[in-house]
This record gives sequence, structure tokens and C-alpha cells, in this order.
Amino acid sequence: MGNLHSLFFYHDQVRSGWRALIFILLSVVLVIGLAALKQLVLQHELRLPLGSGEYGLFTAVLFSSWLVTRYLDRRPFGSLGLKFHSRWFTEGTMGLLLGLSWLLATSIFRLKFDNPSLQLNVSQLAAIPWTLPLTTLVGVLFEEYFFRGYLLQSFVVGIGPILALLLTSILFGLGHSYEGGIMAILNASLLGAALGLTVLQTRSLWLAVGFHYGWNITASLSPTLIANPSSGLELSNPAFTVSLILLVVLLYVVKMGPNPQMESLWDRYIHPAPWPPWKRRAQPETESYAG
Repeated sequence: MGNLHSLFFYHDQVRSGWRALIFILLSVVLVIGLAALKQLVLQHELRLPLGSGEYGLFTAVLFSSWLVTRYLDRRPFGSLGLKFHSRWFTEGTMGLLLGLSWLLATSIFRLKFDNPSLQLNVSQLAAIPWTLPLTTLVGVLFEEYFFRGYLLQSFVVGIGPILALLLTSILFGLGHSYEGGIMAILNASLLGAALGLTVLQTRSLWLAVGFHYGWNITASLSPTLIANPSSGLELSNPAFTVSLILLVVLLYVVKMGPNPQMESLWDRYIHPAPWPPWKRRAQPETESYAG
């Protein structure tokens, strides 16, 4: 395993830390460019100075991911994890079911320990924007490509999977600080750790995308569809539920190894990256990206 110093400094190589910084800066530049383009086209000021909504963020990160994998690392774009391999649908569906189970787990926990009076407001379905599923998916793809795509893989190459998982989880948590301070950071970091574990285990983003999408769509729908007049059902930051889902994911992914095609890409372009940690193997002294 590497260390944080070796993430940036190792002889005369372009280390993973610098590659990650290039990716981040490129993404920021593209976001600003898209925001300026939107402002020019729509002829009005944007509310967010560094972005143009989920679609702009996703477009910028997707394009910057393609640029760095194609021209900086010289490896296939599919190696980031969303390649349509033979098991992509199974992984995505399983992740979706796990994410959707969040509402059920939260409700059971609250019902058991808080004894709330839950009410399902089916009549509120009409109030849900029809664009919500697509907007949520685009937002999920942006976060997965950004945090558990190029960044996670770069850190795995530079400092090993454990520190890479820890670092990207913390960054993911800090990215959600706007949702409610320290508890939001803690819960998002735990969720980021769960999602990162699925990526390390399957060498693919499909399970993480499905899980994250199910999680976010449930979080978006719950305040609208569920009323709890007696004690208030707080679905935004349930630390217990995050831990429960993390446990469920752990119990699942340990039984699912990577798809052979994704494992081959990972071993060729992300090596050295021993995972699980107890599966040690000889590691070369240089980083490996280009094939």
C-alpha cells in the first residue's frame, strides 16, 4: 500500500495525485464553460455561478473522464466501470433493489423504536415532477463518475485501495455538507464507503449506480409520499439506516466477484490494486495506466 506522500511524489513519474488534480481542474473548467454557454444562450444570469444543473455537471465530468482516460492514461473509457459487460444488468438491478430497501429499513426502524403513525399519501403522486427520475439518474451518474470513477481508480493506483476508499469517501461526504453539517458529512461518507466497496469488489460502477439511484430516488420521494403527523419521520440523515445498508452491501458483495472482462481491464490498467486486502500479490515499482 502506498501513502499520501507517494500520491504526488515518486521519482519523475506523473503520479496519480497529479492526474486526479488534472481531472478535477478539467471538470471545473468544463462546468464553468457550460455555465457561460448557457448564460449566453438563455440571455440571463445563472443562479449557480459554477454549474448549470445536474445535466451540465454530468456532461462536464463525462467529457473530462473521457479526455483523461483517452489522452492522459491511454486506456479504454470502459475501464472506468460502466462497460456493458455480461453482468451489468444483474449488478445494476441488485444495486437498485438495495437502494430502494432504504425506505423499508428506515420505516421498520422508526416504527419499532419511535412508534410513529405512518401514513402513505398516494394522492401526492401527482405532485412529483415527471422529470425527477431522469434528473436523479443524471445526478447519480455525475457523482459516480466523479468520485468512484477516475478519482477512485487514480487513488487506488497511487496509495492502494484502502486509503483510496477512505479518501474518496471523505471527499464524497464533504461534497454533501450543504445537506446538514457534520451529520450529513458523516452519513454521506458512510454511503460513499459502501458504494466504493461495491466498485472495488466488482471492478464496475453498475452496482454502485443502481444502489445510489435507488437511494436518491427514495430520499426524494419519501417526504412527499409519507406523512408522520405524530413525531415526524426524518428521512434525510438516518445514521442507523446508513450503517444497516452498508452491512447489507457488505454481506452481498463478498459473494460477488468481478466480471472476468472487468477484472481483466482492472488488472491491466489499474494494477497494482490488491483487493480484497488479504489477496496479496507482487506489485511493481511503477504505476500502471497505459497498456
